[in-house]
Amino acid sequence: MAYEIAIASNNEAPFSWYAVEGSGTPITRSVELTQDSDPEYVTSAVLTAYLVFQVEADQAKVSAVDADAGVVWEFSKNNSDWFADLTYDNALAEAVETIYIRCRVLNDGTITTNRTSAKIKIEGWGAGTLVAIDNPLFFWTCQGTTLDSTHDFSAGATTATASGEGISISSDAGIVGTNGVYVETVNRTYDIVSTDIIPNIVGEGAIGFVFHIGWDAGRSNFSVRGAVTWMNSISISSAVVSAAEGLKLIIDSYEGEVHVSNSCPGVQFPDGNLDAVYGVVSRWNSTTGLMRTELYDDQGELITSAQHTDGFTVPAESTYESFRFGYNNRDGDGGKFSNLIICDYSDAPIQDYLFSTSFTEWGT
Repeated sequence: MAYEIAIASNNEAPFSWYAVEGSGTPITRSVELTQDSDPEYVTSAVLTAYLVFQVEADQAKVSAVDADAGVVWEFSKNNSDWFADLTYDNALAEAVETIYIRCRVLNDGTITTNRTSAKIKIEGWGAGTLVAIDNPLFFWTCQGTTLDSTHDFSAGATTATASGEGISISSDAGIVGTNGVYVETVNRTYDIVSTDIIPNIVGEGAIGFVFHIGWDAGRSNFSVRGAVTWMNSISISSAVVSAAEGLKLIIDSYEGEVHVSNSCPGVQFPDGNLDAVYGVVSRWNSTTGLMRTELYDDQGELITSAQHTDGFTVPAESTYESFRFGYNNRDGDGGKFSNLIICDYSDAPIQDYLFSTSFTEWGT
């Protein structure tokens, strides 16, 4: 189980972190030493910090390392009782505990400066409480048109079929792993025919993938379409008209000759730059009214997001024939796509696995 423990300088979100354990950045605090009531020691001013348990762990401990010679760092939960370290048992998820930090030196003249520092070490251990992560309905690394029995996963269809020439699985599109979907001809997709997957995401779901389009005018990079009409669909479109329009989630419904189109506000590409590798995750939930799109950089870090909770009309068709992945609105430009992930719950942690090379990493 992965968990993070951190020290913050404030006691309410958004937290102002000193550092996050695992980030590689030590929490180093400098303090001024001042004479206290005990004539044998010089004691620092007390620093107030907050120990934040972001995910459940059985135990946690805060201590000091790499302190200056002759300096003893101490910690307190109440600013009265001081200890060399603090231990927390049965730590709770997102529990916030105030801690106080000070240092003491023997007043024997060996410390010649009134400033000293140490690194605050934060440890968490124990099995914790495991939180189950439901499997996706579909996880395709795009290494071949037949899903790999180990590195891919599907709750239904396991074969992707090209809609025509000019689209292939190619190393030219290896933006994650060796291969990817490479689109060189206008209006080409890989189609996955599956009535087992799509009906489960019409009212709520999440979809993510990695892409590099590199040109200014695109269309749907992913779409779910009804068997009867395209007007019952869920699609993620990049630059429908231009880069300025960004990347957006569109949900269309058609029933009784009434066509309703719902769209989430677009997320903008940094400086309008489409010539880069990005990850995208879109989420929707008819119960909460959520429509949301998130844009990630090639390191999996969130760039920006956009959403509304005004609701949408759920696509009306009961039969969904296929979903389509990879689209190029212009010949010869070489759209590249990889790692298509589909889940039937809107808060799925797809963003954590956008750049995974295997389904076996899911949930780890």
